[in-house]
Amino acid sequence: MVLWRKPWASSCNAWAATARCWPSPTCPQVAACADHHLRVAKQTGGQGVVSQVQALDTAERVQELARMLGGSASSGTSLAHAREMLEAAASV
Repeated sequence: MVLWRKPWASSCNAWAATARCWPSPTCPQVAACADHHLRVAKQTGGQGVVSQVQALDTAERVQELARMLGGSASSGTSLAHAREMLEAAASV
């Protein structure tokens, strides 16, 4: 079940098309509407703090959305929900 409505998603897409934005959504329903998905990771070590930014491909995006949904990224249910959200967002 998708928990968001298409008019809201298309409003976000229209806004993003006219403005530069770098949102950091913690809501997977918002993240599914994005054109691109980046994973930011921070590591601390002897040299200080190092941040890494990685562009995700489609399979990695499904995994990350499944993780954001609060389930295990390897759970069949969370993976199915993540795929459904991406498909719904693509049809807006």
